[in-house]
Amino acid sequence: MIDRITPDFDAFTLPDVVVQDYLSRAKAFVYAACEDFGIVLVEAQACGTPTIAYGVGGAAETVLDIRSYPERGTGILFSAQTTTALITAISTFETYRQQFQAERIRTHAEGFATSVFRSRYLRLVDRATQQWQSRAKLKHGEI
Repeated sequence: MIDRITPDFDAFTLPDVVVQDYLSRAKAFVYAACEDFGIVLVEAQACGTPTIAYGVGGAAETVLDIRSYPERGTGILFSAQTTTALITAISTFETYRQQFQAERIRTHAEGFATSVFRSRYLRLVDRATQQWQSRAKLKHGEI
């Protein structure tokens, strides 16, 4: 019988400070996968690093393509998971590279902070509760 090998993923984990240092010194962060949110894209942007990403899923919501948002762009999006599309995106990034501003990219990432999400969510719940209460009062003739 062959023993199963269980990978030790902790062996590949770097301390946050090391990851932040790498990301903040990177020319760009390239991400060619598709995720619902893609927290790693926001983490790279939080370090002021422009992202080059496959423009679907979470990337389409978290990365502002500088070609569409010249004043506040945070990266370059590409439309196909092909070598050619990725090479083109990297080439495009090099064309726009000097226009990216680390502080602007960091500021954009702050919009995805837990505290911001919590605050927006609570406001949404409060508005929905108020609307529900208003409709309930109307229905029961209290207003």
